[in-house]
Amino acid sequence: MEEANQTIWYKKTGGRVFLAILFFFFALVIIFGGLIGYYLWKIKFDQGFNFSELNNNTDLSSALISDSEKDVSKYIRLADPQVGSIGAPVTILAFMDFDCAVSHSAYPAFWAMRQKYEPVVKIVYKTVSFTETSSAGFQSALASTCAKDQNKFEEYFQALFGSGQSLEKEALLQTAKDIGLDMKIFSACLNSQKNISVITQNNKDAVEVGLRGTPTFLVNNKKIEGNLNNKKWDEILVEVMTKKD
Repeated sequence: MEEANQTIWYKKTGGRVFLAILFFFFALVIIFGGLIGYYLWKIKFDQGFNFSELNNNTDLSSALISDSEKDVSKYIRLADPQVGSIGAPVTILAFMDFDCAVSHSAYPAFWAMRQKYEPVVKIVYKTVSFTETSSAGFQSALASTCAKDQNKFEEYFQALFGSGQSLEKEALLQTAKDIGLDMKIFSACLNSQKNISVITQNNKDAVEVGLRGTPTFLVNNKKIEGNLNNKKWDEILVEVMTKKD
């Protein structure tokens, strides 16, 4: 009778408090694990990942320059548009976003550098967009890959950055027409999102190299974030080309 009258431990006040704390702890573990899994999934598949969350506190209106331990060759893919000599002493990976105001500001000096140093610089274009696949930014990135399929990536790149025009679909199609692309092939490529894997791979590479915003350039072993003027490009390239390993 004495045992029957004893209250089961989890029905006591102390037991209830203990169970409440235990359940709360497990709930926190599940929520935290879910959030980590969610953002890892976002980075892996790049569907709607808000890149601005990574660089809200990064002002790239002027350049930030640092040494990088990344091997740039690791991030050069067959699908990446490339210009310049294979044996060039300088390789530049250009992470740029057509829907980024700072990328547009950086474009004139970047393009001047590309023309001035063409004999000694190889440029690998890594067009990125961390917005929804239906957004104008992502669609313009996709459109550039369709232009690359017809060997006119740089013409398309120049048109989008040089004109400052809208990135809506009608404008993207008009730009393709203006530079002489086969519109049937281009439209089919864009509508089917045939090259979406190219952009998602660029986004993954961007995350791996520690991208905090666009534009970001990997110049051999240097990482340059933000807007460079002509003089700064000269200084950096001279330094890189005269550096002794």
